[in-house]
Amino acid sequence: MKALKGNKLVEITQPEFLALTKKFSRIEIDFGTGDGRFVYKNAPNNLATLYIGIDANENQMMKYSREIQRSKLNNAILVLGSLEVLPKELVELANIVHIHFPWGSLLKAITQPIKSDLIKLSNLLKTGGFMKIVLGYEKKFEPSEAQRLNLPELDLNYIKENVIPEFQTVGLKNIKLEETKKTELKEIESSWSKKLSFGKTRKIYKLDFMKNGNI
Repeated sequence: MKALKGNKLVEITQPEFLALTKKFSRIEIDFGTGDGRFVYKNAPNNLATLYIGIDANENQMMKYSREIQRSKLNNAILVLGSLEVLPKELVELANIVHIHFPWGSLLKAITQPIKSDLIKLSNLLKTGGFMKIVLGYEKKFEPSEAQRLNLPELDLNYIKENVIPEFQTVGLKNIKLEETKKTELKEIESSWSKKLSFGKTRKIYKLDFMKNGNI
């Protein structure tokens, strides 16, 4: 498994990673972490939790990788990975998987879900674990990405009819669906949510799922 350590991309062996995870009572994954701000900001306040940020963009994660090293945070790690290439060490590892404003293939996997993609996401969680998704895009604000991914119009009805039922086929039971206020985005502590909290008004949705293990 490849992870960032300061400015460097290093290889972490399976035994090394296993030894690291055993030091913590709880593990949270930020999938599609972007620059890793969420991991960096939350780790100091919850030292018994290991925070793992996953993203395919090595350069984007570099800034907070340096901050993590500078702050000597032993419970924060940024890992190279994507929905297409997930490190096997992460299978059934997390108590919580966070997905904040997914983009690209991850956004498509959530808004136009197919079972093979959802199984990969579900496999990150331990049985009884939670997946927390914050989702929101507007075709008029992101026209090129909306066209490239052929994104549907997003509203509560669409989520209820086309997203939640598919998640439930892989053992992810929906326990929350709500529209949230833009002012609440600052609490997430990701760079993108912070930017959106000051940006144009858009509808934002929170979806929480619990892995029940029954497929």
